[in-house]
Amino acid sequence: MIKAKIISTLILSTLSNLLISLPITLIYVFVYQAVNLDIALLIWLFSFILTFIMTAIQNIGLFTLGNKKGTIAFVIFIIVVAIGYVYSNIFIGIETIVELTTPTLLIFETLIAIILNIISFYACVKIYSIKNS
Repeated sequence: MIKAKIISTLILSTLSNLLISLPITLIYVFVYQAVNLDIALLIWLFSFILTFIMTAIQNIGLFTLGNKKGTIAFVIFIIVVAIGYVYSNIFIGIETIVELTTPTLLIFETLIAIILNIISFYACVKIYSIKNS
């Protein structure tokens, strides 16, 4: 049951990125001509991987707290991340992160996504077994 829930969230994340986010990205490239295709697909790829990071975090919150409290906790987490992003821009400087090469950033982000999803899976199994035993 847990495997099915987690797999369904990953499939939903993939489909939403492919069916909603990618077409919007292509509209901005070909209709509005806001950016070129290379940059747009790179930004889309970063957001695609970031979706899996956030899905792993959200799964743990939802399994731990339930739907309502888990959603509230996830929104609070997003607010904290946004404040951290603003703080890092003002006091640290985003240049240190941006100076890394694109493949390095992609590899780093992908590794984080994989590790978090593995941890999330085992945490959700443990939470489910504790709650239902």
